[in-house]
Amino acid sequence: MVTKTKTKTVQNVNQAACQELKKAIGAEKVRDDEITLVTHGRINHGFDPSMPFHMPSMVVFPETREDVVETLKIANKYKISVNPVGIAQMAIPTAEGDIILDQRHRDKIIEINTDSGYAVLEPGVSHDKLTSTLRGTGFKCEVGTMTGSATVLAGGLTGGSKSFSNRHLSSILDLEVVLPDVTIFNTGSSMFPGVGPHVRARPYADLAGLFTGSNGTLGVITRFAVRLHPVNEVSRVHVAGFSNFSDAVDYVKDLVNHNIPEHCIIWNWHMYHTWPLDSEGMKTVMPEILKMDIRKPPEGTPYSMVTSFLSGYEEQVEFYEKMCVKIALKCHGRAYPREEVEKRWPQTMAGLKQQYEDYSYREGTHWARGRWSGFVVFAEPKDIKEVEKLAVKEFAELGPRARPINNYAHPFDYGRTFLFRYAGFPETDDVETRMKIGKKTMELCALALKKYRAVPIRGMGESEGEKAYLDVLGRIKKALDPNNILNRAAGAGLYKGGR
Repeated sequence: MVTKTKTKTVQNVNQAACQELKKAIGAEKVRDDEITLVTHGRINHGFDPSMPFHMPSMVVFPETREDVVETLKIANKYKISVNPVGIAQMAIPTAEGDIILDQRHRDKIIEINTDSGYAVLEPGVSHDKLTSTLRGTGFKCEVGTMTGSATVLAGGLTGGSKSFSNRHLSSILDLEVVLPDVTIFNTGSSMFPGVGPHVRARPYADLAGLFTGSNGTLGVITRFAVRLHPVNEVSRVHVAGFSNFSDAVDYVKDLVNHNIPEHCIIWNWHMYHTWPLDSEGMKTVMPEILKMDIRKPPEGTPYSMVTSFLSGYEEQVEFYEKMCVKIALKCHGRAYPREEVEKRWPQTMAGLKQQYEDYSYREGTHWARGRWSGFVVFAEPKDIKEVEKLAVKEFAELGPRARPINNYAHPFDYGRTFLFRYAGFPETDDVETRMKIGKKTMELCALALKKYRAVPIRGMGESEGEKAYLDVLGRIKKALDPNNILNRAAGAGLYKGGR
């Protein structure tokens, strides 16, 4: 009886908050119909069936910063949790009755600055929109393996799949943030009237990282600035192949240490054979090659393919290509002439050219099976080699139902650390295999950290050092959000030592 009474009280509070919010910002921006609530009830990449379903109380689609402010005011009044989400970064825990703050309608490109090299954007701007707008400006933005519909902010917050991370740890320069008490402030140089966001942190502490890594628990990002990069006279993708991952890492290290590529990515052979498949092809006609054990590529198939993004004047790029050939041989690999790549892997090369030479996106229909992008870690170069061996062995033992098993790795900050990502692709409705992959992911994260000093992309809260860090973060959370209204479900794990 007590539980039923409490549930009824919560429902009444949520309904009152919903009606007040509709009056404050407009009923068309606040949705509580069944279809909207159900589609936002499993906020996870791919709407994975193994993840729990939690029905929100309402979904708010703000169109201005003031709409965000009003939402937080009313959430504070009724003490309802607000969960900010973004396209392609919807992997944050939710709780029953949350307010989902979906900023997809806030998609204005506010400024393209070609003098300093930055873009000021609203949170809903997609990679498609930004890359299209940049055409003809002489500048380009970071792009990654996500689809064109993914938001630039979501990609920037994850800090993973990006084409310039070799030279920059983060693409984000400046944030405009609304705190839980509706204080509005900027983290970078645009805090000064009339000044653009060309400096991430001066003259004060770098607070941008506090909000990019807190899963929406400390503030709502309402505007941000990202780095832009010049489009040089020539941009080319160079391809080299290696019989093992370790040699590929040595090759990439040598290239980046000599400041040759803008960026490099190491792809395993399952992954670069998956690229040509359209959604129907992957779903109905899975090629036999992708059912094979990842440890045993067919004869003549390089185990690892390295794509290097070369840019500069024509003479520079020609010299870089010669150096790639020399260094590939030094690292026991082979550089592939462009003509051979286009003949052997035509669609793979077409995709690479489109994303990294033309800097545009294909339609986002690539993955048709149930992608599980579970195992993601950062490690030093010598350690990432051991992590790859461990992951390949463990994931291969999951059997054919988890295949294809795709992985890639790429350097951050001139190769000081490498990101390594492993993803299994079971059938969409194969929940059993997906759960096995999830369990294996957690086991591998713990083991890779313990044995090979590999840092997980998402915290586990188990080490003493991590607990101390989270304790400090928790104190900041308590000071900024005394009513605990921002992403309560994520915060419950994040600030209490684990998830």
